[in-house]
Amino acid sequence: MKCIKGETWPIASFKSYVNTNSEIVSLESVIFHCPRGHKYTLDQALKKNLIPSDWVQKILSQAQKIKAKAEGPCEASDFTPDKKIASYNLPCIKCGGKAEFAIRQPKTKEEASKTCLCLKCRAAWHNYDAHFEIMTWGKASELFWMNIFERFIEGLPPLSLEASRDLLESFRKTVRSQGVKKKEIREE
Repeated sequence: MKCIKGETWPIASFKSYVNTNSEIVSLESVIFHCPRGHKYTLDQALKKNLIPSDWVQKILSQAQKIKAKAEGPCEASDFTPDKKIASYNLPCIKCGGKAEFAIRQPKTKEEASKTCLCLKCRAAWHNYDAHFEIMTWGKASELFWMNIFERFIEGLPPLSLEASRDLLESFRKTVRSQGVKKKEIREE
């Protein structure tokens, strides 16, 4: 198959993505990547005759299925087990099943045991944390997400957007105050 720059590659080496954020699936919401990293839309591929026109409906149909699945709740089958976590043979901290995921990349089995989940609970965690559309970073972010994770484990409902912003801000204030204390100690 040819890429947008005219280079020919095996069809299996191309990757395609669907922009699930667009309201409808269109020729612009399907994006191809050739092995060299050139990106182009289904519309561009069609205009340059890079794909047969009879493929378009099949591609759009598949893209619609992908978008529909992305909009629905996640299921255990949507995730791949983490081999390292699975090798620890730990129980899921939510349901007791075989853990195959941890919300952090733990360095030790002991660290993994604090946040490990089975794939069913992993899907439930993904659906739970999807309620929080907040950009976070740094130490306050770590504290915030561990608090949200603990709420999930305890079976508490997700916080409202306002309550989650307030919680994040409280962690930011805590981190800032700890930073001031450290600075004052260094100056003495």
